[in-house]
Amino acid sequence: MSSQGYLLDASALIEFILRNAFINRLGDKVLHVLDLTIYESFNALWKLVGRDILTIDEMLILARRVADIIGFMYIESIDPLKALNVLEIALKENLTVYDASYLYIAKRMQLILVTEDEELMDRAKKLSIKAINVDEFLRKT
Repeated sequence: MSSQGYLLDASALIEFILRNAFINRLGDKVLHVLDLTIYESFNALWKLVGRDILTIDEMLILARRVADIIGFMYIESIDPLKALNVLEIALKENLTVYDASYLYIAKRMQLILVTEDEELMDRAKKLSIKAINVDEFLRKT
C-alpha cells in the first residue's frame, strides 16, 4: 500500500522546525519540497533575525536543521518549459509565482499541500487541491 504524498511549502517547513516537531512525526509520510523551498525557508529565518526574534547563531542552527531535513525529502523542480503554466496560475489567482509553483506541483503530482499560508490554502482548495496546515498534518500522524 502506497502512502499519500505531501508537499511542504516554506511556511510549513519553518513551522515544523520552530516547533521541533518534525523528526518524531514523519511516520510513513512521503514528503516533497520544491527546489526553491530551502531558499524561502532561509529567507524566513533571516527575517526573524531582522525582527530580533532570533539571533544569528540561532538562525544558523535552524538553517542547518532545515538543510538536514530537506535532505530526506524528494526535491521537485519545474521544467523551464512548464514554468509558463506556473505564471498562468499566478496571474489567474493573483498569487506570487513562488506560491503558484506549489499549487502547480501539488496538482500535477496529486500531493497534499501543507502550508501555514491561509491565502495559499484557500487558492489550493479553490483549484481542487487538497491543502492542510501543520496542525492537521500532525494529527494525521
